[in-house]
Amino acid sequence: MNRIWVKEAARPKVGTPAQSAALAALQQLVEERYRPTLPAFDPACPFNQRVDYITRRRGRFLYIMTIYETPERDGVRERFESSVARLENSTGPWFTLAWQRHTGQWISIEAGLALDDAIQLVRKLPLFEPEL
Repeated sequence: MNRIWVKEAARPKVGTPAQSAALAALQQLVEERYRPTLPAFDPACPFNQRVDYITRRRGRFLYIMTIYETPERDGVRERFESSVARLENSTGPWFTLAWQRHTGQWISIEAGLALDDAIQLVRKLPLFEPEL
């Protein structure tokens, strides 16, 4: 059996204008919707607490992430991140919106979305609600 190598279709490069605009829109969404819901940090609470929301770009993916802080143990307080939503820049100005299950698997909610439509879905769907 002979195998043939085939070149994969070109993917958008990191830092395209569509990604830059999407990152700015996600940052604005974080400022308007997610950050106002953050509770004050309580050092006496024994559970992990949300302390911030950030946006991050990795390759063709754009993320909204939650930063958690653990209670201080032996003088050490640790932080970790958890994903809220992911936008994939599929081709040109089109995006795929995804949600992360508790197993770590990403589930595509809808593909072929314009940036404004993807942001509206993040605002509207209960999957992306800020935690209480």
